[in-house]
Amino acid sequence: MITEDEAAQLLENVAPTGVQDVFPYGFVVRNPNDPYSRTLPANPAEDRFDGVVTFAYKVPLQANPADDPFTVSILFLAVDDDAVRITQSPEEQTPAAAAAFEARAVALGADLLAILGPQGVAGNADRSSLRMVCDVRVAGAAGAAGAGAVTIGDAPGVEPWLSTPSSADPAHAIPATTRFQIASCAPIPTAGGTTFAVHGFHGGRNVVEPYLAGPHVVRASAPPNGSFFPGEEVEVTLTTTLGFPKPIVARYRVATNPAPARFESISGQAQLDGDPRHVSVGDLNGDGKLDLVVHHSYYAGVFLNPGNGTLGTVTRYNAGYYTNIGALGDLDGDGHLDIVTTRDTRDSIAVFFNHGDGTFAGPTFVPAGSSATSIALGDIDGDGDLDLATALRADTILVALNQGNGTFAAPSTYSVGQGPKRLVLADLDGDGDLDVAVAKQQSNDVSVLINRGDGTFEDHRVYGTGQRPTDVVAVDMDGDGHLDLVTTNNDGGSVSILRNRGDGTFDAATNYPIAAGSPYALAAGDLDGDGDVDLAVGLLYSKTVVILLNLGNGSFDVRTYTSGGSVWDIALGDLDGDGDLDVITTSPLSTSDPEVSILRNN
Repeated sequence: MITEDEAAQLLENVAPTGVQDVFPYGFVVRNPNDPYSRTLPANPAEDRFDGVVTFAYKVPLQANPADDPFTVSILFLAVDDDAVRITQSPEEQTPAAAAAFEARAVALGADLLAILGPQGVAGNADRSSLRMVCDVRVAGAAGAAGAGAVTIGDAPGVEPWLSTPSSADPAHAIPATTRFQIASCAPIPTAGGTTFAVHGFHGGRNVVEPYLAGPHVVRASAPPNGSFFPGEEVEVTLTTTLGFPKPIVARYRVATNPAPARFESISGQAQLDGDPRHVSVGDLNGDGKLDLVVHHSYYAGVFLNPGNGTLGTVTRYNAGYYTNIGALGDLDGDGHLDIVTTRDTRDSIAVFFNHGDGTFAGPTFVPAGSSATSIALGDIDGDGDLDLATALRADTILVALNQGNGTFAAPSTYSVGQGPKRLVLADLDGDGDLDVAVAKQQSNDVSVLINRGDGTFEDHRVYGTGQRPTDVVAVDMDGDGHLDLVTTNNDGGSVSILRNRGDGTFDAATNYPIAAGSPYALAAGDLDGDGDVDLAVGLLYSKTVVILLNLGNGSFDVRTYTSGGSVWDIALGDLDGDGDLDVITTSPLSTSDPEVSILRNN
C-alpha cells in the first residue's frame, strides 16, 4: 500500500515509457516455502514458482461500466525497496484479526504499518511509522478532478474517531489493558491529558500525556499500574481541540473474569461508632489494590486495603456535619482519587483532596443551596475534567462545572419533581455526552434530563417505576448497545427495568419481584464474567443481598445471601485481586451487627 504521492513519484521516476498510471493499491505476496517471509527470489529460473502474487479486482473497474476494458494487461514494475511494509485492511479490523495483524507485523519486522479505512488502528502497534490510508484509488485518473476515479476505504470525513483494541461499544466490556486511541485522516494536533482525557473511577486519571504514534494516530497512556480494575467504569473525553465538532464523552466497563458468582462473608468486617450510609470503592494510595471510603456519621472513613481484600484500619476525615452520600474521582487532575461527600441538612458539599498516598487534605466546600441526597461525578461539559451533579431535597438537581483544578463555577439547578433520591450520569441518547437520570421516591418515577451538549440540560421527562424508587443505575441489560435504567423500589418489593428505545426515551417499566424485604440499594456489574450486566440488590430491613444474574433473555438466576446487617448501600469491586467482583455493604444504626460487610465472590 502506497500513497498517491508515492505512486506519482514512481510514475515519474521509475515507470518505463508507455505506463500511463501507477495505482497506490498494492498486491499481496506470500512465499509458500516460508510462512514468515514475503520475499520472492530476485532471479527465478523459467517455470520456477517460489511465491504467489495475488491481485484483487473491483468489478466494474470504472465508475461507468461502459468504460470497462474487455481485457486487462499487467506490466510488472519491480521496485527495489528494502522497507518491510504491511497494510491492515478494513476486514482485519476486529479484535482477533487485529491481534493476528500485530503478530504478523512483529514476525516480519515491519518498518511501516498502514491502516486502510476508518475503523481500527493496528491493534497495539507502537511504531512511529504508523500511518492512516483513508481511501485508495483503484480505478480512474488521479487527482481531485480525476475522470472515473473509484476508491476503496472511503474516508469518513475530516473528523477523527475513537478506537479501542476490542469491538466493544460503550455499553460493553473492554479488556483491562485497553489503550484508547484516536485516528484521523487529517493530521491530529498534539493531544494533552485534558484534550484526550481517560479517567478510571476505581484507579484515577491517566496523567501521562498521550502521544502521537504517527501523524494520524494518538494513543493514550497506559492505565495506572498497567491495567484498569475488573468491572471498573472508564470515562474517555475527546475535546474539540482534536478536531471534533463537539466534545465526545464515552464510558466503558472493564471485563471481569469468569466466576461462579457465589458469595461468602469474610472476616475483617467492621463495627464502627455511628451510622454508615454510603460506600465508595477506589485505589486511594496507588498500590493497585481497591480501598474503601465509608461516608459515616460526621466523617468520611478511609479503609486502605491491607492486600488481602479485607478492611484495614479506619482513618477519619471530618466533613463538619453528618455525611450521607459520596463519590470518588480525580477532581484536580493530579491522577489521584479525591473524596466528595454530601452533608445532610447542610447547603454545601465537602471535598477532600488526595495527597497521593491515601491521605487527604480539606475539606473545601461547594455551595449546594439545599441538602443533597446523592452525588455523581462525570465530564458533563466535555472539557476533560470531572464535574459534579447532585440531587437536592428541594426537588431539583444541581450541576457544578469543574474549572479544571477542583474548584467549581457557580452551579445551575434544574427542576425534576418531588422526592429526588439517587441520580446517575450516563449517555442515555447515544450522542456522546452525559445525561442525568434521577429516581424520585415520592412520585414513583424517574426523571431523565438530556444534555444539550454544552453541560446544560433540557427539561426533564418522566417515566414510571414501581413504588418509592430509591436507587437507579444506567446499564445495558439486554445487550442492544443502549443504556437501560434500573431502579430499586423500596415499597414495591421489586426492581424496575426501563428499556431504552435507543434515543434516550424508555419503554414502560417491567417489574421483577424481590424476596421479602425492602429493596433499597442497587449496584450493577458482570458478577459471573459472562459478558452481560448483573444486579446486586440490598434489602433495607432484612440483612439480605439479592443477586440477579442476567441470563441474557430477559430473565434472571436469583440468589440470596446474608449480609452483616440491614443494607443501606451496596457497591462492587475486586477487593481481593482475583479478577471478579466482590460485594460491599453498609448497615446503618447497627448496635451489634457489622456496619461494613464484604461478600467475597468465590
